[in-house]
Amino acid sequence: MFAGLTVGSVVASGLYSKGHLIKPTLCASIIFNAISLLLFTTSTSYYYLVFLRGLTGFFQVFLVVYQPVWTDTFCKEGFKSIALTINMLAAPLGIVGGYLLTWVMNKKYSWEWSFYIQGLGLIPCFVFIVLMPAKYLNITIANEAKNKIKKDVEI
Repeated sequence: MFAGLTVGSVVASGLYSKGHLIKPTLCASIIFNAISLLLFTTSTSYYYLVFLRGLTGFFQVFLVVYQPVWTDTFCKEGFKSIALTINMLAAPLGIVGGYLLTWVMNKKYSWEWSFYIQGLGLIPCFVFIVLMPAKYLNITIANEAKNKIKKDVEI
């Protein structure tokens, strides 16, 4: 998983620095993340499972890298620190929640159910991103609009 996160960080930062294809990138990363999670439940091969965990990390990084940048760009000044704190808390709370859910699922069902829930839980996220207008996702457009407002105020 960490190898996927590392490689994905390099790819995501390069892709996001250009400011293009933000919405398709987020949508694709959600879909491929869900697929890698669901495929994880289908194999018993150790190497295939390691490969799928790497893919999961790779696709997760596109969302993890984008969240704080999006928050910094789109949040109101008085709310940024709270929003960034919530973003930073999401990962450890999600990990603890995932372990707790897996423990509960393992008691009654099997460990695979935690992956089914996580994979299927990404579907509403995908729908939300698809329905959201691109202007609320694209950092480059938002920054250009902010700079234009600043220039207009200075004049």
